[in-house]
Amino acid sequence: MRFRLVERSARSGEVERVRTLVANKRYSDAIRLCEQLLASGLDDNETSAVRRLKAEAHFGRAHEELDRMNLLGADAELRKAVEAYEPFYRAHLLLGERLLQSVVTQKEGVEEILKGLKYGEAEISEGGACEIPLHGGSGTVPAGEVPRGCFPIL
Repeated sequence: MRFRLVERSARSGEVERVRTLVANKRYSDAIRLCEQLLASGLDDNETSAVRRLKAEAHFGRAHEELDRMNLLGADAELRKAVEAYEPFYRAHLLLGERLLQSVVTQKEGVEEILKGLKYGEAEISEGGACEIPLHGGSGTVPAGEVPRGCFPIL
């Protein structure tokens, strides 16, 4: 029993390390650590958290690719993000937006946006509130309410 507690504590420390890597935009290191953690046999809650962090890292890399105007690279990273964590609505929305830009992939783009909206609605209603930047800071606003002078950005 004691060994399991020590092992769980070590893993939660590694999960926090992944969060720090993502926050510091060290996406490749975060993805590598996520893959190691996922291969180590986690419980369901830990697996979900690590998969979400891996998706966030791929989403961050997608933004870096967009900054470099590497559109195909961005699309690939967005696909990896939704593969890593299907309910990651922000990746679905951005991938859908990207796919809408071509006549060939417009239908797939609409499908991705609809998935993103479905997952986003579920995530926001689960938490009951969402974070909206307010004049350089952030504040918690009840779901469905938007402060005067602000509007949500997808």
